[in-house]
Parts: sequence; C-alpha cells; structure tokens
Amino acid sequence: MSTKIILTEGETRMEMQQVNLAIVGCGWIADRHIEAYQWMWENNLKYFNIVAICDLMEDAAKLRAERIDKFQEMRPQVYTDLERMLSQAKDIDAVDVCTHRHDVIAIPGLEANKNVTIEKPFGFTIKECQNVMNAVKPGKVLSIAEGMRRTPEARTAKWCIDKGMIGKPRLLFWNEISWWTHYRDWRHHKLQAGGGGVLDVGVHFVNLWRYLLGEAEEVFAITRTFEPYKYFEPPHRPYNYPYTKIYKETKVEGPIDKIEVDVEDTALSFIKFENDVLLEWTLTSAAPRKEFGYQILYGSEGCIDYGAGKIYSEGKEYELSQLREEMMKSLDEETKERFFPGGSTSQFVVELTDFAQAVLKKRKPEIDGMEGMKDVAVCMAVYESSALNQLVKLSDIESRKIENYQREINEALGI
Repeated sequence: MSTKIILTEGETRMEMQQVNLAIVGCGWIADRHIEAYQWMWENNLKYFNIVAICDLMEDAAKLRAERIDKFQEMRPQVYTDLERMLSQAKDIDAVDVCTHRHDVIAIPGLEANKNVTIEKPFGFTIKECQNVMNAVKPGKVLSIAEGMRRTPEARTAKWCIDKGMIGKPRLLFWNEISWWTHYRDWRHHKLQAGGGGVLDVGVHFVNLWRYLLGEAEEVFAITRTFEPYKYFEPPHRPYNYPYTKIYKETKVEGPIDKIEVDVEDTALSFIKFENDVLLEWTLTSAAPRKEFGYQILYGSEGCIDYGAGKIYSEGKEYELSQLREEMMKSLDEETKERFFPGGSTSQFVVELTDFAQAVLKKRKPEIDGMEGMKDVAVCMAVYESSALNQLVKLSDIESRKIENYQREINEALGI
C-alpha cells in the first residue's frame, strides 16, 4: 500500500491510502475499467495507484499506459509477460484481470500473495472457479467485477421487494429476443468462451436474479445453435460492429466471409428459486426481423416491469426512477456511499471502489468468489440440463457431481 496526499477543492490536505494496482489485459473491458479509474481520480476517489499494465501486445499496453499517465501523472510500467511483472514489480498489491480467460492470470496473482479482481464471468466452468478460490491467500481479497445488481434500478427494485410493495415474489419472465449474425471473435467458440450468450450475457442476469430472489435450486433447459455460422459482413443484416472489422483485418487471411461457431444462440430455461419463485427465461440471438424483450417480476400484490422501469403496487403505477429518490432518502450515509461512491452510478466505478475498500479495510467484497461461482453455476446448470435433457439441481452443479458439458472444456484447457 502507499499513502498519497490529496488536495481537495478547498486546498485541504488529507491522506488517502492507495492500492498499488496492475491491470492485465488491454482489450475492450480494460478500457471501461480505465475510464472508471480516471473518473475516480478526477473525483478524489484515488484509491488506486496503477503501477503496472500487462498485455501480450506491447503496443496495446503502451497505449493504455499513456492514457493512465494523463490522469494519474505517473506512467505505469509496461509488461508483456505476467510472470516477469509479478517477480519484478514488488510493490503490486492487487491485480485487475481483464482477459477473457481468468484462471491463468488470477491463480499466479493470488499465489504471489496479491489481491485480485476478476471480470465476469468468474470462470468457464465450476472447476475453474474452485481452482481460483483455492489459490486465495489468508487475508487477501478475491472480488468479481459484476455490476448488474449494483445499478440504481437494481438497488431500487430490491428496496421495493424488501418493503413488500409487490407482496411475495412468485413469477419472473425474462426474455431477450434478438438477431445477432456478426462474428465476435472468441465469444463464439466453446473452448475460448465457455459458452455463448447464456454465460457471456446471462451471468449478468443471474447475478441480479439472485440478488432479488435468493438462490436458484433447480433448472430445466433446452439450448440450440440455429445459426452455425457468423459473418464478418452479415448478408441479411448489415451491422457496423468495429471489433468484427478489426478481427478480420488482423487475423484472417484470404477471402473468408464467415466462420463456423459452436456455442448456443438460443436457450429456453425454467428455473426454480428458493421460496418457490419460478422463472421462465428465453435468450436468443437467432430471431430474424422482429426483436423484442420484456422483464417482469410478479408478486402476490403487484409487479415490477424491470424493462419499462415501472412498478405496479396497490392499484397504482410508479416509475422506478421516482421510487429511487425515496430509496436514497432511506439510506444511511455509509450505505449510500457504498452503493454510489462519490455519487457515481457507473457499475464499473461501484465495483472497483468496492474492491478497493475490501482491500484497504480487509473486509469481504460484495461479490466474492463464492458469489461469482454461484452465478456461473446457474449458467452451467442450463448447459448441463440441455446436454442431459433432464432437470438438474444446483447442488449437483456446485459439487461437480454433474459436469458433462463442462468436461470437454476442463480437459481441453487443462483446468
């Protein structure tokens, strides 16, 4: 740790403990984290001192280092080798893992006695999650950078449920119907991503559902890959997606216009939560032309239309944004600052501030390894249920009694 003298707007001198941080991975999500770190610095939440940045592509790391230098007035040391960084940069307290595979970065960091925050999803399989959790040293923090439950809408919905505004929750319908035909690199390959939208996007939803409803207990699901190819320039639906263009220009040789994929593009799932709350979840990117979505939680006395931002209670309609003001008034100052540090509603600022506070105060983060694993477990239950064509219990997923779908991933990646 280091201590920095901060001058506030009134020129008041104050000391702030800082976490010396290394960022590993310099892609899209790292840029979102760097934006959050910049906001934190500009708003006197200088909990992190970014001392190192690492990526296999040196130019990518240098570009981010220059960006960081502009706001923290100190350029992080650039590395292209994780082992060298961990051995040479002795002042690192924590590692921010922003790569698409996490265990190969997180475990060496944890074994080097560092605190670690990992982007969602925690892992590709339950075994990967458990391997990372087992590497945590006593007194060190493992945090999962998941933001779905940390939004103002999520906090307000939770507050409404806890106040009994919709009675006892009973039914949740969550449907995301879209058409997504462009190629997105590793996200479309099982051994590089662990799965398709169920894991990549669905883990966000699961994190929110567990926050609002409690633990999932049973899952029955069917998954399909209706469209086995993704396109660089989709013939049926032109789509300006910059990373598809970058991938084609940098990694593809010859006149290739499509690539075969092996992850699901559709999943229909039925999930039973504790207290007998039932969820019907449809997620597809294979629905041409007519796209729609709805997310509605029904209770015994009303409902929350999460997608529309409305709640229906006692015969009245409320805007969640309106109720948010009431929720904020009900919070003590400590909770308010924890939910919205410095007044920020950015999920990245919130999750990274929570990580910093967990490290500095030696407390548990809001979403630790166990929470992250339980999110992944629901996604794995969808895959395992479909593979077996039967209902599965979450206890069997978390204990790894069932891991048919996951076995290929574990064996191929040496997990």
